[in-house]
Amino acid sequence: MKEFIGLLAVSMLLLGCVGNGATSATPTPAVIEATPTPVAVATATPLVLDATPTPAVNDATPTPKVETSALTTCLSASRSWKVDYAVKAVTNGESSQVQMTQYFKDGKIRTDVTSSGVEVRTFVDGTTVNSCFQAGGSWNCQASQVPATNVETDVKANADTYVADGTMSVAGTTANCFKGSNAQGDIRYCISSDCVPLFVSYSATQSGVTVQTETKATAYAATVADADFALPA
Repeated sequence: MKEFIGLLAVSMLLLGCVGNGATSATPTPAVIEATPTPVAVATATPLVLDATPTPAVNDATPTPKVETSALTTCLSASRSWKVDYAVKAVTNGESSQVQMTQYFKDGKIRTDVTSSGVEVRTFVDGTTVNSCFQAGGSWNCQASQVPATNVETDVKANADTYVADGTMSVAGTTANCFKGSNAQGDIRYCISSDCVPLFVSYSATQSGVTVQTETKATAYAATVADADFALPA
């Protein structure tokens, strides 16, 4: 049960929260290191300058910008999906795995995880998370706040710093992949042609604990019903 709760937390951090929390990465302002042009020195000969004017030189060599328009366009588009994921997590050498189904539409998210016969459904709407589980034949839900930092919001806020990282075959389609990092670790984020996240890997170390996760789609659809986001009765 401990491993199950840990994996649920990992799945929420990876894909389950898309609020307006602050991200870890701080943008660095562009710096131009220009070398000052020396002042020309004139001799006593009228109308003759001994020094040839030196054109201004910019010492900073521009870094080629990798095309990431596919990522930025997808992350700013209106998206919806229902995806079945296999989630693997390795924490300080101990591995765990669960199956997860996620629904997403207009910023609302539902994540279902079942382990050892226990089903937990997590609903995210705005800044509130409702975690619901069955006990004694009835559903019980508890509300909490959406974590301020997660992979999804970090990727969206810093998409222009991500670089193309090839493609991969996943869930019967070809996904375009991008890689980046934040203050905690490295991220690989792969999306389908219709902007559905099909693969996310994350490696980070916090407070001496190393966590590696891999969330990979096994099947997906790009449409979902409004009724899927109702809390269970």
